[in-house]
Amino acid sequence: MKPAKRGRKTESNPVGTIVRVGRFDSPAPSITQLRMFVMVVDEGSFAAAARKIGRATSVVSYSIAKLEAQLGASLFTRDNTRKPLLTEFGRTVLSKARTIIADVVSLGQVFEPELFIALDGVLPSDRIVDAIRAFRATFPTVPMHVRLEASSAVARLVLTRAVTIGVSGLLPGETLTDDVEAIGVGWVDLVPVSAPSELLTGESTSAREAELPQLVLADRFADTTNHRSSVVQPWRLTDLMSMKLLLTRGIGWGYMPEPLVNEEIERGELVALSGHSRRSCVLHASYRKDTPLGPAASFFVSRLISQISS
Repeated sequence: MKPAKRGRKTESNPVGTIVRVGRFDSPAPSITQLRMFVMVVDEGSFAAAARKIGRATSVVSYSIAKLEAQLGASLFTRDNTRKPLLTEFGRTVLSKARTIIADVVSLGQVFEPELFIALDGVLPSDRIVDAIRAFRATFPTVPMHVRLEASSAVARLVLTRAVTIGVSGLLPGETLTDDVEAIGVGWVDLVPVSAPSELLTGESTSAREAELPQLVLADRFADTTNHRSSVVQPWRLTDLMSMKLLLTRGIGWGYMPEPLVNEEIERGELVALSGHSRRSCVLHASYRKDTPLGPAASFFVSRLISQISS
């Protein structure tokens, strides 16, 4: 949306009819902000509205303050009364806000009451934090339930409807079931690493590597082509943090997401193995085809997509 030009230029909400004089360049209020405003009025206080959505009172206060800044006027009187009192302007906005919300409901665009997400451990933590922060700022009234799982568990949670969205990695040759829709959200490089122990030094490095157990995450990332002749069976773990702990303590070798071990490699706690090639794990956001994504879930996926080019 282009910013409003200065002067007596008006902007209108795309769904309703709230109009303001354009001395401000703030974006138009969102439906989430209007719902928060109406909730404060209906519940009788900022604290009661916060309890209803399971958030801190400061979150509600911030949302209302931001809405007032965007509209250019106060919605509530700022006195010492326990119950927030609407200003004359606030009463006008309340009537318009209820109309807008009713229109949105009739169009079937109501935000989900809550969002359940399962994330694969291979997804870089900075991407997770960025997506969740952006979601919280855009949908402050929609609670998010996040689970960190192995890839196979993510797919199962999506299929059983335990979560709405699953973000997981697929190696070349792996596919998802026909019951889910998959949207590409980038990739992550997997690097074979081990601690710089005595087993990986000397002239017979490749032979020494074969004596190390490969640590495998939930039947994933196993190097079956280069390691078939090894007498050591793979050790199977359920999460990446356990793998990382054992690897840095000099137990075995394994494929790890590069962002997760970059610091350890730089500090010399882990080394990349030359006898095994790197791999690329394609990341997908998946959901059931018979359950289309709502506005909140769609935003979360869009945020992950936007990270690719940022």
